Amino acid sequence: MGFRLERWEPLADGDYEASVAMATLQPGRYGQQVRFDFGVHGTPETLVAWSTAKLSPRTRLGRWVTALLGELPEVLDSDELLGCCCVLRVGQRELSDGSPANTVLDVLPAKPEHTPEGLQGTMPLLTGFSHGIPG
Repeated sequence: MGFRLERWEPLADGDYEASVAMATLQPGRYGQQVRFDFGVHGTPETLVAWSTAKLSPRTRLGRWVTALLGELPEVLDSDELLGCCCVLRVGQRELSDGSPANTVLDVLPAKPEHTPEGLQGTMPLLTGFSHGIPG
């Protein structure tokens, strides 16, 4: 069996169209957090981002849900977020070993032509992405 050396390059800083591939509640250092996996359109990359599990207009979760759904619901089922289109504002950071990694700086509303109304249907659930973090 043979293996090929894989070279990974982070995405350049900028805005990228993406869809929510997964949103799960997980324990974190400071309590419950929501892990988002975003499939970046046109690439094999999946970017992972975290938010607190507090749903409010002032929290990251509240701002991101508003960008994804167009409004902030009173009660949120994370399954409602699957397949939702958005624009990710992506930056880069340096890992402790000095290697580069991408980071999600913000989640913005999808461009109008990429919303379900603009597509005349819903987005399929995206699966099978790599994590986009060297490892």
